[in-house]
Amino acid sequence: MRRTLPGLLVFVLLYFMSVSVVYSSGLVLINKKGEVIVKVLGITSDEKMKIVGISTLESGNSVYSNNAQVSLTLTGEDVRVDIKSADGVKTLNATDWNEEIVEIEERGDVKKISIQRQDNSFLISQGVVVAKTQFPIVIDSLRGELSVITATGSRHILRYPQEVAETLKNTKIVSIYDNIKITERENGELIYEVRGEKAIKILGLFNVRGNVDVDVSASSGEVLTINEPLWLKILGLIFI
Repeated sequence: MRRTLPGLLVFVLLYFMSVSVVYSSGLVLINKKGEVIVKVLGITSDEKMKIVGISTLESGNSVYSNNAQVSLTLTGEDVRVDIKSADGVKTLNATDWNEEIVEIEERGDVKKISIQRQDNSFLISQGVVVAKTQFPIVIDSLRGELSVITATGSRHILRYPQEVAETLKNTKIVSIYDNIKITERENGELIYEVRGEKAIKILGLFNVRGNVDVDVSASSGEVLTINEPLWLKILGLIFI
């Protein structure tokens, strides 16, 4: 009995590790291999299967090749997920899906990202930082790259929300952010619009806060513009 106990413990551990992957909240998982997995096993009720329109799939995860393209489109109240690969095209209706729609596992240079819908926007989450956009999103599963479709065409997101937020905080441009939005300038450049507060410590005794708006390039991470009150800018130069 004692000899079989370690083997049993290993089996139980491996079982629960596999279950935790299957039952994560995302409807579509892009795993470490770049495979696109529609997680049917994670859908626990017939009602949910009807919601996303996958009742015709086999009773198990549906795995697509690691060279697939996942597109998320928001039209009015409708959310559509298109998966295009060598295996064909699959369209899911995620309009009434209230959890993460897509989860990208971290691998190498690919960051862990999750995407869900909130009202008329998509939320792109990295760690505790969330950026909002109304643009359709396209994910290259092999490279783990994100891009959005704007009025002027496809634009790659090369700098992710957490990196942008940490850079602004480390350079003391923004101390606390209230809202981060991915949008496009008139010249077609994709940017993060960051709205927040800048805190300046006066003589090491107390903080003075003011509102600040910052535009950051979504491709290079360069800070493009900083809009803040003149008095806040002057205090920032004096009390660095």
